[in-house]
Amino acid sequence: MENKNILRQAKSDIFKALHPILTFYVHKGAKPISLKKYYRNNKRFNDILEDINNKGINLVKDESEYKKLVKETLNDILDDFIAKEKDDLYTKKQESKLKHIKEFNSYITNVTGDVDVNYGDVKKEMSEKVKNVEQFI
Repeated sequence: MENKNILRQAKSDIFKALHPILTFYVHKGAKPISLKKYYRNNKRFNDILEDINNKGINLVKDESEYKKLVKETLNDILDDFIAKEKDDLYTKKQESKLKHIKEFNSYITNVTGDVDVNYGDVKKEMSEKVKNVEQFI
């Protein structure tokens, strides 16, 4: 049980050191998938180890286990960034599909039950039938 807590603390220390670095690169325009490919190279991975100043290495028994833990944490963070990027793209697509619904602000009724139709800016382009229906309502 104690071993799990020590590994959890080491992973937490690694995360706290890696996350600001990766966030900086993503905000500067780097794609998370590109960063993931970039850090697969052993030399570049060693560079990131130097950047985090080997945080949490004192909690792990040997260096190979530490590198494995850092790689795992690095991939977890980048996978989260990739998932967030995909989620943002999906949300944008859904909002663009619903754009036509937002233009027609549906029906507004007042206390007397009269219906007021708000067509937004497309009122000029409505057909004569729709205008007649609007006048009837």
